[in-house]
Amino acid sequence: MSTLPSPPVWSRLNVSPASLRIDVTLNCGQSFRWVKTGDNEWTSVVKDKLFTLRQTDDDVLFRTYCPDITEPEARLILHDYFRLNVDLETLYEAWKKDVNFKKKAGSFGGIRMLRLDPVESTFSFICTSNNNIQRITMMIEKLCERYGSPVGSVDGSRTFYSFPRIPCFTKEGVEAELRALGFGYRAKYIVQSAKYIMDNHDEQWLEGLRLLPYQQVKAELLKLSGVGPKVADCICLTGMDKLGAIPVDTHVWQIAKRDYKMSGLTTKTLSTKNYDAIGDRFREIFGEHAGWAHSILFTADLRQFGDRLKASVSVSEIETKTEVTFGNTTISTTQTTTLTTSTSGSHRSISEDKFETGQDGTVQGTLDFLPRRKLPRIQRRGKAKVEEEVGGSTEDGSRRKRLRSSASDFVGKK
Repeated sequence: MSTLPSPPVWSRLNVSPASLRIDVTLNCGQSFRWVKTGDNEWTSVVKDKLFTLRQTDDDVLFRTYCPDITEPEARLILHDYFRLNVDLETLYEAWKKDVNFKKKAGSFGGIRMLRLDPVESTFSFICTSNNNIQRITMMIEKLCERYGSPVGSVDGSRTFYSFPRIPCFTKEGVEAELRALGFGYRAKYIVQSAKYIMDNHDEQWLEGLRLLPYQQVKAELLKLSGVGPKVADCICLTGMDKLGAIPVDTHVWQIAKRDYKMSGLTTKTLSTKNYDAIGDRFREIFGEHAGWAHSILFTADLRQFGDRLKASVSVSEIETKTEVTFGNTTISTTQTTTLTTSTSGSHRSISEDKFETGQDGTVQGTLDFLPRRKLPRIQRRGKAKVEEEVGGSTEDGSRRKRLRSSASDFVGKK
């Protein structure tokens, strides 16, 4: 097909980075159809219209390649898609009352929950079981190319397609075609779910589920082949307007145990009881938009965004006075400690293996936060007791005091 003409100018969506960051929002496992087509630019089909978005320092720009849609109409589509009626900055401030969320918020601002078409949401997330974002993206692309309709091309080399309609998946031979395309056992789930919908309802059934209460919607979705509690909650959150739904996978399970100290989550498998307990706990902390807050914490836990957390640090200097006693010998030390606190956790080590010891017994050194494996080998002679009083203050003005420590933290092997 021919390349659709590009509009002469970009339009402003009039949304700040604090309210929308498309570089993260479009790549954190909500939608699997956005393609990077330029520096800070992403392109996809929304409501059968081809859009390109561009992130700038103060806004998001957009343009559409469809001559039959006006700029105000295109703006309304994106306004709905990104749920721009929700004041995200106010939500972030409320969620920051939670200490763990506050640690992540500085590196992961502007993450919005997308409002996907219910059909796209349902069949996309059926493909996510035991899968990763990169492979899911490839599968959804193949699904649209094979069963969708061409919408347009941005640069003449890549054609974008609409998401397939449900009856496309009910035709003879579709399961075999999907298996040949690499869908594996998910091919059966797609075909069986489509046939269930068309045999018992109609194409509008998924759209109509949006009007029902959360638990009722989830119960209906669980009737579909390949849809368990997590997939059902993903569909509820992204396609059914249930912003309190909490999809719980291994990432979220670890977050609950590690960051929220939830007791009782010691089983090797995620039981129904634990699944529901984690969801209830998140809703208790974050309120009616708990699924949104959960998605931000989930994104912060993804390996692909790890550099964002590493870059978010605060630095302060603390003067440490230490007395180390080895048998009858006592060494008084004074150290200037540089504290680099990362939102991903912090560790302390000795950054310099060499210490200068003056005639008065004072040891001068510099410490910072690095992985423990970077520590020099430790000389330990007998039992050592360390009493420390740490002066100085952190950025928030709080005082730090450490009553006991190990002499091995301060004594390097010669």
